[in-house]
Amino acid sequence: MGKLERRILTKHWGFNTLTIIAIFVYMGLHTWIQLELISLFDAVLKGEVATFLQKIAWLLGFMILFCIAQFVSQTMIAKAIEKMNRALRLQMNRNLANLSHQAFYEEEVGTYVSWQTNDVAQIEEASFERVFDLFSYGATCLFTCLALYSIHYGLLLTAIFSVIVLSFSPMLLKNRMQQNAIHLSKSQEIFTAQIKDTLCGFGVMKNYNLMSLFFEKLQQAGNHVEREKFKFAYRNQKYLFIIMLLNFLAQMACVLVGATLAIFQLISAATVVSLGTISGQFCNAASGFVTTLMSLGAGRAVIAKFDVEEEPLTGCPLEQFEDAIKLENLAYDYDGTEIFSDVNLSFEKGKKYAIVGPSGCGKSTILKIIMRDLEDFSGNVTIDGKDIKAYHPNSIYDQVAYISQETYLFDATIKDNITLFKGDCDEARLANVLEDSALGHEEIILERMNETVGEGGKNLSGGQRQRIAIARALFNQKSVIIMDEGTSALDVENAKLIEEKLLTNKNLTVILVTHHMNDDLKDLFDEVYEMEATA
Repeated sequence: MGKLERRILTKHWGFNTLTIIAIFVYMGLHTWIQLELISLFDAVLKGEVATFLQKIAWLLGFMILFCIAQFVSQTMIAKAIEKMNRALRLQMNRNLANLSHQAFYEEEVGTYVSWQTNDVAQIEEASFERVFDLFSYGATCLFTCLALYSIHYGLLLTAIFSVIVLSFSPMLLKNRMQQNAIHLSKSQEIFTAQIKDTLCGFGVMKNYNLMSLFFEKLQQAGNHVEREKFKFAYRNQKYLFIIMLLNFLAQMACVLVGATLAIFQLISAATVVSLGTISGQFCNAASGFVTTLMSLGAGRAVIAKFDVEEEPLTGCPLEQFEDAIKLENLAYDYDGTEIFSDVNLSFEKGKKYAIVGPSGCGKSTILKIIMRDLEDFSGNVTIDGKDIKAYHPNSIYDQVAYISQETYLFDATIKDNITLFKGDCDEARLANVLEDSALGHEEIILERMNETVGEGGKNLSGGQRQRIAIARALFNQKSVIIMDEGTSALDVENAKLIEEKLLTNKNLTVILVTHHMNDDLKDLFDEVYEMEATA
């Protein structure tokens, strides 16, 4: 058992223990009813009417208790699984939250979606549910063994021998079942990523009249994952077939031993009638116990992906941006291709800067390095004279806002997207921000402040989304604004209005990346850095 699984199981040990007790009570009553049925059949065969009626009354009472115990135990199991799923998601989400920007985007977003959906479901089924199944099967084995012993010790010896036979072969299949589970988990990750990629490209496919390709891609991804799910089920059924065959043979052995004992009048004939049921329960529980152990192993193979505590991001705080951001001898390459080298730039507090140059010269990369979204660079980057990597990334985000041409909006209200869900906000500050981001004059925005914008802001235009991103940065009082073509979706007039307001704000340090600079604004920049494409 891995550390994470152990932590999850023991986190709510008190409730889990009560759940296990409820399972034992439920299974104990189930076996007791089978023994009472033997006594009932004995009374029928002997013609003892009074005993028969007494046993009927006892059975009715036990049936009611059995139904109550079943309801309580199954409800408690469902609640315990809910608690463990919450603990699993807590660990997943904590690991994700601790990732750096660069580490997060090393995986497809669809992979993380698959973790939260497919993997949680697979772990629940193959691990958490199986833990309680293990105790259920174990309780059934215990009580049926006691029942068999109470009938005749020879039946108990037969049962013990059956357990040994049932346990041996399935254990040999454990590793194959684990590999099977890992393979299915990976297939589901790929499927989720492919589906997300295709669905996000709906607009492009539609505009280029490629809906047949859109349909084909969805079908191919779906067919592939369903084929893999079938393979998973087929392989598992092959393993279960072996277990079922051994289970049947063990059950027949118990019945044959019981019949032999009845022939020699060591047990009653009525006992043989019920023996098939009791021995069947025992053999099913024994094979179920072994199968569950294998399933637990398969579940652990999936949960092991999250059995690593991500190291939290560390560093000293950047309380306030006081002096300058400096890049010295900065170089960056991607997959062996040099993007830029020997870059030396300085951005002083309160001043305004532009970085211009052709596509591919590394303008956006420089901004991502300043934001600590990329850390695999060479050279020196300092903020107020201290290495940027010495600061905690969160404290840099407290001071610096990054506005790109691809603005992401949550499926929430316009107000929530600006304030980032600060319900009780400064309305006067919000009004000023709307004015500075050219939203204050747009009646449609003001009227829809409390309406949701749709997934990714689909109910708004590109220009509206960009202005909301700018308003978001201003509302959250960042001291440094970094814009990567942040007004590219705006018309010339609004773009100029917003940039002018930013460039004349004495409290802001502005770094603006652009392909096309407005000639009317050139004089508002303290420095314009020109970059050239690497040959």
